[in-house]
Amino acid sequence: MFLEGIASEELALHGLCAEFPDQAAFSTKVVFDPDGKNAIGWLYVGEEDEPDEQLGPFLIQADYSGRHWNFDAKEVVVEALRRVQARIGGELRDYGN
Repeated sequence: MFLEGIASEELALHGLCAEFPDQAAFSTKVVFDPDGKNAIGWLYVGEEDEPDEQLGPFLIQADYSGRHWNFDAKEVVVEALRRVQARIGGELRDYGN
C-alpha cells in the first residue's frame, strides 16, 4: 500500500511525524496493534521507482504483518496511512490487489 503523489520528502516526513510524534526521531514509523503492545506495520518515505505507474516524486510505503488473527492488521495500518493523507494529501494506491 502506498500514499503517492507527495511533492517533497519534507512534506512526507512532516505528515508521518505529525501522526507519530513520539517516533519523530526515527525514519520508519511503527504502527502498533489496537492494544498498543505489538508492532503490526511500518510506514516510511521513499522515492518512486516505477515512474510510468507511480505518482511521484515521493511516496509513503506501508507494510504490515499478516500474522494477526484477532483483527485486520492491514486495515489498522491503512487507517494510519489515511490519517497521514488527511494531513498532507496524496493518493492511496494498492498494487497488491
